Amino acid sequence: MPLPEIDLESKYAFYFHKVTDFPQPIPFLNVQKVYPSEVRQQAQAVQQQQQQRQ
Repeated sequence: MPLPEIDLESKYAFYFHKVTDFPQPIPFLNVQKVYPSEVRQQAQAVQQQQQQRQ
C-alpha cells in the first residue's frame, strides 16, 4: 500500500518565517577577517623570540 503524499511545506508552514519576512542582509565587504586569538598568539610568539635573543 503506497503512502499518501503529504505536502510538508503547508503542514509545517506556521513553524517557519517566510523568506520575505527577513531583513535584507548587509552588503558583502571583501575585507580580511581578524581573529583576536590569532593576533594574541602572534604577539606572544614575537615576545618569546625577543626574550630568547636577550
